[in-house]
This record gives sequence, C-alpha cells and structure tokens, in this order.
Amino acid sequence: MKELTVYQIGHEHCMPDKEAVRQISVYNMLHFVVSGRGTFNGQELHAGQIFLCRRRQYVNYSPDPKDPWDYYWINSSGAMADELFAGCGLDKVNVMDFTMTEQVEKLLKLSANHPNQGYLGGIFIALMELLGERNRYVQMSSPERHLADAIDLIRSKSGKITPSELAEQLNLSRAYLRNIFMELRGMTVIDYIIRYRMNCAAELLAQTDYPIYMIAATVGYEDQFQFSKRFRKVHGKSPSNYRKMMRSINGTYISLMQPELLTQTENINFSEEISKTLLTKSPK
Repeated sequence: MKELTVYQIGHEHCMPDKEAVRQISVYNMLHFVVSGRGTFNGQELHAGQIFLCRRRQYVNYSPDPKDPWDYYWINSSGAMADELFAGCGLDKVNVMDFTMTEQVEKLLKLSANHPNQGYLGGIFIALMELLGERNRYVQMSSPERHLADAIDLIRSKSGKITPSELAEQLNLSRAYLRNIFMELRGMTVIDYIIRYRMNCAAELLAQTDYPIYMIAATVGYEDQFQFSKRFRKVHGKSPSNYRKMMRSINGTYISLMQPELLTQTENINFSEEISKTLLTKSPK
C-alpha cells in the first residue's frame, strides 16, 4: 500500500497584519480559501480557490491587508498524497478553483484540529475524491456535462422523473437530451430511467425480504403487474425468480450495480433510494 500521512487539518482566519509565510515546505500544504483574498507566489487569489505548497519547494504567501483570507489547510506527505493530487488536477498546477459544497464544508469543519491521524487520512482521501470528480467534470465536453447533470438529477429524484421534466429542469430540449443519451449511453432517456429503477429493484429483491408489491411502490410503480413486466424485460426473469436465483448463489449476493458488472448503468446509493418511497406515475 502506498504511504499517506496527514499531519494536521486546521483552520485560520488571518489577521490583516499577518506576516507573509516564506519558507521551503517540509510537507505538502493544501489550502482551501473560503473567504477573503491573498497572494501566493505572486499570484492574487480569492475565495473559492485552492493553492498547494509542495513539499521541498519554496513558497511565499500572505493575506490581503484590506480583505484577509480565511482558509483551511491540510498538511500531508507520501506517494498516495501525490497520486491523489494528480487525480484532481494538482499534478500540473498549484492553484485551482473549487466549489465549497455542503459536503466539502462538512468534511473540513469535522476534521479541523482533530487529533487522530487515521481519521484525518480518511477525510483527506474523501476531499481529494470530491475534487477529482469536479476536475473530471470540468474536462468533459458540453454533451458529457449535460449527460452527467441529467444522471445526477435522475439519481436525486430516485428515477421518478419523466424525460420532459428532466429536459425542462436542465433547460435543455427533449430532442437534444435524447440525442446525447443515445450517443453516449446507447439508449433513450426513458430506457435509462427504467433501467435505473429496475436496478434499484434488483438490489432490494436480493438484499431484503420486502414483498414485491412494496418494492414496486418504492421504485415508483403502483401497478405490480406493470412493474413485473418491466423487470422481466430488463433482467430476463420475474422479480420472484430473480430473488430466488440471487439467493441461491452460495447464499450471497453480488451486486449488479458494482462498476465492473454494470452494462450501461450507473452506481446507486441504495441507502438513500430505499428511504425515498414517494409514488410517481410509472414511465410508459
């Protein structure tokens, strides 16, 4: 396993008269600027930016006297840290933009000045993964970004959304949305939504003892017969036979939603899906 050490995660609201930091970094120091302004190696920075002081490199940074910055910092070292930086685009640059989402803010606040290095390492990995997702999104073409936004919205609605509603909420034409799904996923929007729902149902059938009518309702089908018909079309078996088959495989269940087993589907957070049981009209 590659080495990763996270020494500290801290937070500071800098004073206007704070002296500039001029030093050769002993370890990597990653800063998240959450408000205010400052200068890093001669470059003016502002809230919503990250700057990285690399290990064994000279750095010079200071707050703006009129609008001093407020930032979180993470001190780290090890080959895994370098790999994580590369994964979010910090292998070639030392400054990049970031969005202070609720997830990022919560992780930073929970970890600031926490004494457990193992805990801090987990937080650091989670933060780098979130930054990596953003970096990959930025590098996507417009159709790829629109597809990613559509898939995120489908997930947030637990698959209970029509193509028309999806296009309207994304401010895209339905024809354009259909075209990018066909080009990048090889299926129509409605087929994707149905497959998403049926894979949610497959997880519930294999992992719970919920009756089929309840699973049908959970994934948005009031009519159990219609649900069973859709399920058979996607998975090749009735819901009851699918459940028997999956439970006969050495008494264990291998999730069809694992990335290596997916075919034109997406990962799903089923702990969230199960909790959302609002009924909506089934897609036709």
